[in-house]
Amino acid sequence: MIIESSDRQRPLFYDEFERKSLKPPLSALPTRTHVSVGRYQGSGFHAGLTDIFASIENIPALRGCVTTIVMGHLAVQVLTIHLPPIFESDVQDQDFAGKMDETLLTLWPVSGSVKWPPPMGLKVTGYDSVVHPVQRFKTGDNAGITERVLT
Repeated sequence: MIIESSDRQRPLFYDEFERKSLKPPLSALPTRTHVSVGRYQGSGFHAGLTDIFASIENIPALRGCVTTIVMGHLAVQVLTIHLPPIFESDVQDQDFAGKMDETLLTLWPVSGSVKWPPPMGLKVTGYDSVVHPVQRFKTGDNAGITERVLT
């Protein structure tokens, strides 16, 4: 939420209710939020936002925000999805939970235990690069990705 407000030209993704709900006493993550962590094989600092969107039968059906942060050897990725109510039953959370099980561990929503470190680390370049996990959210021909990186 802080990173997205650093670009005044970018429309805010998170609404006022989501921003206020993150503060105590609620301290709640927005609905349809997924948090994953991974081990970065390099060492660096990165903070970037990626907007994702998709259509169902040519109707805008999904808007999402992926935040990727690297601090030293730790990579954190947060995905939040916004859906119009008409599509709530058509899109399942697991559709966007990711396909990178070997490099990222899902911390939220909680679904059992996880073992650190993951079997594979994220590299500087290539398929398992630190920025590649964003591509796991691109689904089908009607999906789009717009990335903004702050380094």
